[in-house]
Amino acid sequence: MGILNEGDERRSSPRRALHQVPQLMGAKVASQEVEVVDVSRGGVLFDTGQLLQPGGERQLEFVLTDESRRLRGRVVRSHVAALLPSGPRYRVAIKFHQPLELQDLSEQPAPVEAAAQAGHPEGESQQTDQTRHPTRSRGCWTCARGICRWMRRST
Repeated sequence: MGILNEGDERRSSPRRALHQVPQLMGAKVASQEVEVVDVSRGGVLFDTGQLLQPGGERQLEFVLTDESRRLRGRVVRSHVAALLPSGPRYRVAIKFHQPLELQDLSEQPAPVEAAAQAGHPEGESQQTDQTRHPTRSRGCWTCARGICRWMRRST
């Protein structure tokens, strides 16, 4: 296993936060909804209550605005992200066997990390209406927990 230097990028496709892909409404693994952290043409990172072992093959269902799509992939990593009263939450990365073809993913995005540093932890960097939270309608998980940096700035 090698050590990555700062700036090294192994992804072949840029990733996007869920709110940057308006066509994507959600995802399911084994018929259970998962919380998508980010997605690219080549894979997805999500949080779930399911323990998924690295190396395992999984089918994912992506719920889109006008249809559903199923893709198969391999779990490349999985770790405990949080311990909640309801049980552990796992952060899981899956690499697709075939690319996820969506118009929203084919356009060149602003990097999620740069946008998060510039503003909202969900990746929203441009605030056009300071009276309305830009991603709250899409389910900002940091707002739900009362830790949203954008909300602290606007109050």
